[in-house]
Amino acid sequence: MEARRCKAIMARKTRRTLMAALVAAQIISAPSCKNESGQSFEETFLSLPSVFVPVGVLRQPQGISVDAAGNVWVADTRAGRVRRFSADGVLQDSVVGFSFPTRMGRDRSNNTLLVIDNLTINRINPQTGTALIITTLNGTTIDGSSIFDVNTRTTGARTIHVQLLGDLDGSLTGDVFVGCYGTPENFLVRIRAGAATALASSALMPQNPAERGPHFVAADRFGTVFTSFVLAGAPARVHIYSHSPSNPNLGHGMAEPFVTGAAVGSTMDASGNLYITDPATQELIVIATLSERPIARYSIPDVGGYSMVPLDVAVSDDARVYVVVTDRLGTEAGAVLKYVRNSR
Repeated sequence: MEARRCKAIMARKTRRTLMAALVAAQIISAPSCKNESGQSFEETFLSLPSVFVPVGVLRQPQGISVDAAGNVWVADTRAGRVRRFSADGVLQDSVVGFSFPTRMGRDRSNNTLLVIDNLTINRINPQTGTALIITTLNGTTIDGSSIFDVNTRTTGARTIHVQLLGDLDGSLTGDVFVGCYGTPENFLVRIRAGAATALASSALMPQNPAERGPHFVAADRFGTVFTSFVLAGAPARVHIYSHSPSNPNLGHGMAEPFVTGAAVGSTMDASGNLYITDPATQELIVIATLSERPIARYSIPDVGGYSMVPLDVAVSDDARVYVVVTDRLGTEAGAVLKYVRNSR
């Protein structure tokens, strides 16, 4: 009975997918009909995706954010610029002067946008389209006097050398959180009033940035930031870690093992749902942090004939979800997908 019901669900979704393909002729696959617990569900959390920005407009995009007016900002990485699109997908203008912009986030304290450019963190004013460097972490001494080690669960001092920045996000308090890859370890760092403080690290010696974390970085409305680290063991496990002002050493196991060590981009919606892009599985994953349970995961479809991997995700205030995808084979082809959150 369960198998027949799941088959019927997939048949309905296949019909919807074919209809969507007639509208946005670049989508050729559909989400799974099972959630993380292996249970079938008849109503998806998100709609089927549509192509918001098609292949050919952007050059290997890697980051995305949405401003308070609903405009979508995309880090056009290989073109060295950040591009602004209206809510209906029309290209408006660009912010230039970047070298290699990657991940993006939103500073919720003042509704500005955040973008990483090599080892600098920049702020974009969405009303004026101007960019300002917040801080440069290249060669900067970071306060590492009290860092929580997610493997040993102890606190101690570290000497920090930053070599690469990963994902980032801003909180309602004005703090900016960023994943820093360096030697001898990788760190979750908080930027407050221009000063950088390391909050957590993994005791595992990083072999490359994708293996150790911190990976995605997202802050909720309570000031808690979520990320992930690879924990020691056989085999090594990916562990969701949350840093809260009231409990800075709290580690969540709620998502194990629902994300991989390659998860790179994330965002949080107003309901406390965490959206994570995982290139290793080619999926968008949604986790309810308040109830500590996975909601669903969505396979990223081919776009424009390319097999795509997701790199970053953003959610608008009206629950539109945008995902930046790039060609899995490493060409400059990229696009943006749009999902709409369904009521449940």
